Amino acid sequence: MNTIKRIITFIMALTVMASMAVTVSAASSDKPEFMLALGDSITTGYGLEDYVDGDTPYLCDSYANMIAKALGLKGGESYINKAVNGATSTDLLTLLPEIENYLGYADLIIVTIGGNDLLQAIPLVASAISGKNVTSLEGAINVLTSATPAQFAALSRNTDFQTKIGAVLAKYAANIASVGEIIKKNAPEARVLFLKQYNPMKNVLGFNDFGNFADTMIASINGSMEALSSAYGFEILDAPSVINVNAAGLTNMLNYDIHPNAAGHVELAKLVASHLGVSLDPSENTTDAITDPATEPETEPETEPATEPETEPETAPSTDVTEPDATAKGEEEKKSGCASVIGGGAVLLISACALVVLKKKND
Repeated sequence: MNTIKRIITFIMALTVMASMAVTVSAASSDKPEFMLALGDSITTGYGLEDYVDGDTPYLCDSYANMIAKALGLKGGESYINKAVNGATSTDLLTLLPEIENYLGYADLIIVTIGGNDLLQAIPLVASAISGKNVTSLEGAINVLTSATPAQFAALSRNTDFQTKIGAVLAKYAANIASVGEIIKKNAPEARVLFLKQYNPMKNVLGFNDFGNFADTMIASINGSMEALSSAYGFEILDAPSVINVNAAGLTNMLNYDIHPNAAGHVELAKLVASHLGVSLDPSENTTDAITDPATEPETEPETEPATEPETEPETAPSTDVTEPDATAKGEEEKKSGCASVIGGGAVLLISACALVVLKKKND
């Protein structure tokens, strides 16, 4: 059994174990008072109207911003978004020690991470197909866009390529496990939600075959998230169930951009809101456990968070940030799948090519 098969088999085994141990999450009656959003450009709201790159990601209608609004939380105060465009699991792991005070405040943490990890594989795919050492993104794109189906199929028999791709998947699995450990250590009572990686090519006209191939690599990424559910009691939300069914209409994939569009963010927000047991319309939610804006901290901590919270929101935490009820935690019922091994190369062509376009935009 080759490397990629061993990794996927291991992850799928963990998924089965997790499904046996997980209890389906029930809607919590307590509303979070401090929400922390982490991850990549899906959570920053990149590409949306009113999106602003930088430290003020609170103006656009991203799924995270919509959830904060539904909960009555204010961006930059009782809701902090520390997601970063282009972030990989390695980047998130590096960031966490710098924001330990935010982790300590949070009673709700929402994370998207994984899509950018596939970006690292673009030169590997191009090199394996061309037989040359391709190092630049531009060179890789030239190779990948001219490759034939037979060349992608041949990747499943390329042991060197399989080993390298297996290393990418293994690194993600290790990183995400470390991310979970740090979050659990610093926010033991917080409710933690990870959104699975969706497939932006699924059933998109012109990408049908590649979209099917993409499922294998995405299943590996999502399997690693499922393992967190068993290890740390985190909740895994099935983003593919709401995006994959209409990827052409809910993402910008027709423009070679994997990000959710405005409608896609609404669907993700509905998914999270339903899981939390709240409505996206704040007026429909009870306010007994939602932070009163009058008692919220006036500003975000002025200094970069350190391992010990040196600065806190100006209002006493007892009036704005409280420990959530530990019983509010639950687990979401798992869904998972695995496609052919050949899909490993194909998803890296499709997902990674789209990610390259995104990276060029961000550059």
